[in-house]
Amino acid sequence: MRQTQNLLRVLRHLSQVEGEHYSYGLSVATGLSAPTAYYILNQLVAAGYATQHWETENALDSSKPPRQLFRLTAAGRQYAASRPTPAPQVAGGDLDTAGVAPLPAVREEAQRGPSGTQSASLTRSKQQSLNLVQAVLAHPHAYTAYGSYYEVIAFIEGYHAGPRPTETRWVEFQSWLQTRVGQGQGQVLVQFRQGRQNDGRALQDLKALYSAFLACPAAS
Repeated sequence: MRQTQNLLRVLRHLSQVEGEHYSYGLSVATGLSAPTAYYILNQLVAAGYATQHWETENALDSSKPPRQLFRLTAAGRQYAASRPTPAPQVAGGDLDTAGVAPLPAVREEAQRGPSGTQSASLTRSKQQSLNLVQAVLAHPHAYTAYGSYYEVIAFIEGYHAGPRPTETRWVEFQSWLQTRVGQGQGQVLVQFRQGRQNDGRALQDLKALYSAFLACPAAS
């Protein structure tokens, strides 16, 4: 299980608040989207760190469907205690602090292409873009600006045909993707962030890019 800030926030809340939890209540408490919270909860169940069951009826409103409830196991509490404290949350949408500010420069350089004195600047822009991807994955409010970005993370972590990427492979993919910013392929991340693409289309594009990455000799 890859250690992310979202996972750390879920573990911290589950270990500090006694009782059972459901995904929507957890999302409110942690600032995550309900689908993101549900995805992490199911990861914990699969790893043996949490249990889950369904209510016989909705305890809050009997007219609504029963909820799926989760609770940390003893192993889950030990795992949570061994994890670091999550980074402080920042205001939702305040993504400049996470490295989003360089994006206009990345776009401009990508459109002009490297030439002469622009080459060094483009190299810096690529590194800034790579830093952005890494910051996004750790950002507590990434979902507010990225919509269904959790789907991309879920896909990369195993919801695709092929072996589950290792941490090293995931970092290699990020680096590989950013080298293509100057060729326009990396622009899918920029378009996804700005909402200029449908979430499903952006996810398909990222899947295609990841498949292309796996097909490269260096990635095999």
